[in-house]
Amino acid sequence: MSLREQARYLDNNHDLVIGVFDKLEERVVGKNGIIVEPHPVLRNGAIARDLAAEIRTRWSEWSVSPEVTGQFTRPMLERLMLRTWLRDGEVFAQMVSGRINSLTPSAGVHFWLEALEPDFIPMTSDESNRLNQGVFVDDWGRPEKYLVYKSRPVSGRQMETKEVDAERMLHLKFVRRLHQMRGTSLLSGVLIRLSALKEYEDSELTAARIAAALGMYIRKGDGQSYETDGNDSKENERRAYHSARHYLRRSETRRRNRNGEVGSPQS
Repeated sequence: MSLREQARYLDNNHDLVIGVFDKLEERVVGKNGIIVEPHPVLRNGAIARDLAAEIRTRWSEWSVSPEVTGQFTRPMLERLMLRTWLRDGEVFAQMVSGRINSLTPSAGVHFWLEALEPDFIPMTSDESNRLNQGVFVDDWGRPEKYLVYKSRPVSGRQMETKEVDAERMLHLKFVRRLHQMRGTSLLSGVLIRLSALKEYEDSELTAARIAAALGMYIRKGDGQSYETDGNDSKENERRAYHSARHYLRRSETRRRNRNGEVGSPQS
């Protein structure tokens, strides 16, 4: 199982991971999304207030349906893309513009985003074509094009691909090394610890359930509740008497030896 698949599993089943990502969404993007305040400036340095108001209005209207599927508003899209970036390590978005028959523009703006999970960009490499993990690069390692599946990839099927210019592709990735072409999950360093913590908590819960299912009690009575055998009592008294008598004899013998009255305990 890849790091991406493990991180997705934890995001669906681990309460701590879900809480961490929810809190990051709240702190980074927020409920209203990333706030953009336009400040167009005239040649004399003053702010064009009328133009700023129009841009603000168009921005608000475009934010209702900014992506090609029409399912998400801009704040929802930003939160999902942020979560994908943190969980999977990277997220892609193709910028679509122009007059397209199958797309209806919002607020008269012919611009959309096609959000793509990392699965849509294969990890294919071809050194002869300067293809590195699904990204075509130049001699300096700068991305030129991206190899993209036309539909959601399915295991065991040969999928059709297309090439998207780097100028029309947004690639947000989380890297820890130079020359790292693809991103890695933010959870990559704590996956083992999170799994161990989950197993420990499950073990503690199982032990608590077993302990709660067990029960016992001690019933005590008064002195009359205990029966004693008369023969056993007499035998115990006789043994105690002989033991005390034997102890006193040995003590008397040792005391006489210290006073020099007899030679040895055996005499």
